[in-house]
Formats: sequence, structure tokens, C-alpha cells
Amino acid sequence: MRLLACTRLLPKYVADRIFSRSPLKAELPWFCYDAIEFLQGWVGAEMVVYEYGSGGSTLFFAHRAKRLVSIEDHPGWAELV
Repeated sequence: MRLLACTRLLPKYVADRIFSRSPLKAELPWFCYDAIEFLQGWVGAEMVVYEYGSGGSTLFFAHRAKRLVSIEDHPGWAELV
């Protein structure tokens, strides 16, 4: 119970990386924390994002950008994302 109370004090990206193994659940890119913090403030609703490889970053950018284009070569993974 004490551990769960502590997770409320951690930034979302730290708690999700520690307690969740799925990048899709975390909805975060596999970037360093400083890069994530930068992108949270920099990517805006007027931007178009283009990425190679989908996953947590796809969900992260989809919530922030006007449009997202993601190139994924694995059909099963693309459907899951």
C-alpha cells in the first residue's frame, strides 16, 4: 500500500516505466526523460509529426499533434497500436 501511495509523487513517465512493462500503456516514447519533458512542451496542436516505428511514441504524439504519420513494418503491431 505504501508503494502505491509513493507513485502519486512520481512523474507519470517514471511511474509507468517502473510499474508498467507496456510502452502502449504508458503512452510515452522510449526517450530519455529530458527529451520527453521537452517534447511535452514543444509539440503543439498545429504540428504534423512523422515517425518511423510505432508504439508508445505514436500515442504520445497523437494526443499532442494536429496530424501523425507513423511508418510501421509489422502489421500485427500496427493494428495493436
